[in-house]
Amino acid sequence: MWFLKKEVDGLPPSLQVKEYDRKRTRAQSALAEQRFQEAENLFGEALNVDPEHGVGNKGLWQGIGEARFHLGKWDPAMEGFNSVLYYESTSENAKAWLVKTLLAAERWQEAVNKARDVVGQHQQSHELRQLLAEAEKRLKMSLRKDYYKILGVESNAASSDIKRAYRDLAKQFHPDKVRGGQSVQWGDCFALTYAAHLLCRCLARKRRRRLRSSFVTLQRPTRC
Repeated sequence: MWFLKKEVDGLPPSLQVKEYDRKRTRAQSALAEQRFQEAENLFGEALNVDPEHGVGNKGLWQGIGEARFHLGKWDPAMEGFNSVLYYESTSENAKAWLVKTLLAAERWQEAVNKARDVVGQHQQSHELRQLLAEAEKRLKMSLRKDYYKILGVESNAASSDIKRAYRDLAKQFHPDKVRGGQSVQWGDCFALTYAAHLLCRCLARKRRRRLRSSFVTLQRPTRC
C-alpha cells in the first residue's frame, strides 16, 4: 500500500521523531478543519515515517479511517478502523466507527451483525447499544419499504391488490412459464411469498383494530 513506503530513510532518530510529530499534528488539524482528503494524505505521510511504530500509528489509522469515512470511502475507512483494532483489540471507539461506517454505507444487515457482536463484547457501552438500536431500526425500515417494491404495488394497496400482484408474479416463476436458458432463483420466490404474507397480515391486523375501535364506539353509552 502507498503509505507503507519509508520516505525518510537516513534521518537520525531525533529528526524522525520531529518529522513524525509534525506530520501527525498537521493531519489532525486538517481533520478537525474538515479538509478530509488532505487529512488522509497527511496521516499516510506520518505513517511513512515509521510504519512499524504500532502503538503510535494506532492513532494515525484512526484518523485515516475517519477521513475516509467523511470522503465516503467505506471499505477503505473500515480498513483503517480494523487496523486500529489490530493494535488494540478492545478499542470501543474503533468498533463504534465500524458500525457507523456500515450504517453510512446503508449495509443494514452487516451493521446489525457487527453491532450485535461488539455490544456482546462491551455490554456497558451506551453508544454501542444506541448504534445497535439504530442499525436494527434501519434494517426494519429498509425491509418494510422493499416489500411493496418487490410486489410492484403502491404502499396504500389493498389486500386484494397485493394478492393479485403476488399471483401474477408467482406465475412468472413457475417452472412451466420460465423460458429456456433462464433459471429460477429460490431467493426471488421466497421474497415474493414473504412480502405478500407479511403485507396481508399487517393489513388484516389494521382491519381488526379498526373493527374493535368501531365496536367500542358503538357500545359506549350515550349521555342524556
